[in-house]
Amino acid sequence: MSRPLLIDTIVDISPLAPELDPTDTVPAQLQPALLGDYGAESGQARLYAILDAAQATGLVDMFETQELPHTCLYSGDAMANMGDLSPWLIELRPDDRMLRDLMTAADTADEDGPWHFWRRQIGIFLRSDLPLEELRLHFRKYTKLPDEEGDTFFLRFFEPDFLAALLGQATPGEIAGFFAPLKSVIAIEQPRPEVWAASVMSANPELDAAPTRMTLTRRKWRAMQLVEYNRHARKICVAHSIPKAEHQAFVDTAVRLQTYGFDHDTNLVDAFKVLQKVDHAHHPSIWKTIASGELSLGFILYKVRQHFGLEGIPA
Repeated sequence: MSRPLLIDTIVDISPLAPELDPTDTVPAQLQPALLGDYGAESGQARLYAILDAAQATGLVDMFETQELPHTCLYSGDAMANMGDLSPWLIELRPDDRMLRDLMTAADTADEDGPWHFWRRQIGIFLRSDLPLEELRLHFRKYTKLPDEEGDTFFLRFFEPDFLAALLGQATPGEIAGFFAPLKSVIAIEQPRPEVWAASVMSANPELDAAPTRMTLTRRKWRAMQLVEYNRHARKICVAHSIPKAEHQAFVDTAVRLQTYGFDHDTNLVDAFKVLQKVDHAHHPSIWKTIASGELSLGFILYKVRQHFGLEGIPA
């Protein structure tokens, strides 16, 4: 059977630089995915986004000031109590200032303005020919999902890396249900610090599975947990000034350590630097000891330093 989910990956994307009088609203690499065959008439592909208001102060005010069609995915008490912290579905046009702000980043994070949203990864983009309210009804079904035991959980499916992980573990029926009103979903992710890529996801046109409701299985939880581990590791790269050339090696090591229950920043950095100084031939036995969970990571690193004569070498 062919894969139910199709993913086209766009790599090494450069965000737009801040400009006083910009002439473009999306990076050239993303133009086909975001605006190709764009149209607001019936049957044409419109551009939407689901954005997390919790990640940007005053985001809803920006929608209203710019007169963007928008609606909250929550309703009732959840909307009344958490409207400023909720996911919002908005429709975007090719010349909207908001679209450009979502694609803009300064040279460094410190130079970003409050309206430069690229580095914050505050949502996902959608292509659909349906009107706003019909899409809202569809996505409300994904704000809370059941697990295999029947318990219900709020789901932040609109976070780019979470969605890619979630859909990657979905069944054909779940893919058919999720993409029923959609032509594609575009999730811009940050695989490494200051490196961006986009996953353009769509249902396989040959998919003939009946739509089913999505369930949070153990495999999906595991995939989303790995996303959290990666996020944590990438933040440590920046906070602890890990050299860029070592970022991916550090992330790989830190993610593996977190799967074994070790998540303290200092220990993760220390373990990475110790392992760098030890010949790779000895790594399997060290990892076996770490995975056993019988000893603290600090004690294991102490014994490794002692065994390989690294006590006097700075970490």
